[in-house]
Amino acid sequence: MFSCMLIVLGLVTVNAQVDSVLICYIKSNNSKFINPHAENGWNIHRYQWTIEEDGFVLEERFSLNDEPRSIRPNFTFFKVRLEFGKDNMLDFIYHLDKNGNLINNNMKAAMDRIVYDNEGNFSRWMVFDKNKKPAEGNAPEFAIG
Repeated sequence: MFSCMLIVLGLVTVNAQVDSVLICYIKSNNSKFINPHAENGWNIHRYQWTIEEDGFVLEERFSLNDEPRSIRPNFTFFKVRLEFGKDNMLDFIYHLDKNGNLINNNMKAAMDRIVYDNEGNFSRWMVFDKNKKPAEGNAPEFAIG
């Protein structure tokens, strides 16, 4: 039986802080590496996270051919910017085009606001367009998850 595993390839540190994290898929068989050239079901071979100067985390995904991949099939954005709150919880996910500009998908969603309950558990998400107005959101077409 073959499976895909995520392997951390490297951490780049600057001033004792992680600057970039890179992981990729490697096909394995019972913990033996069979093929270092594997992709997941969305044709993504590697993920890369980079911490920007403002503290946001930029996530990018790439194919085996090192071509940018959208965050999910049929989505129009290729990068996301992750914003964490003072509690280190993910607060916002911004959808970006290949050039790093905020972009609406075909349902006019440009950002997701993640909401937690009083115990810090994920509760729901709220979807907004690039003008910060409520949007229908992502399939299954609900603005609030």
